[in-house]
Amino acid sequence: YTFGRISALHALSDLFAMGAEPVSAMALATIPFANEQISEDMLYQLLSGACEEFKKANCSLVGGHTCEGEETSLGFSVSGMGEKGQLLCKAGAKPGDAIILTKPIGTG
Repeated sequence: YTFGRISALHALSDLFAMGAEPVSAMALATIPFANEQISEDMLYQLLSGACEEFKKANCSLVGGHTCEGEETSLGFSVSGMGEKGQLLCKAGAKPGDAIILTKPIGTG
């Protein structure tokens, strides 16, 4: 559940940083090889946590893909909207501009 929340927030953070409004998300989940009940429960927990964060951001999980693998992974592609000319892009950065860090460098 917590893994799902963190993954969703990580995906949403790029849109928030640009000043965009999230609209929709697509998931890519890898679930470890296990019996069907364990796999379904793990996927349910991952996506429940993610959907909690997407709901707070008025963003809909609209689809995605799941597969089985050696270890659990979860990622999202999030689409959003913003006013042209109002979005904050890295392309406009200039030497001397201030950088605001929200967590220590190298922590994800």
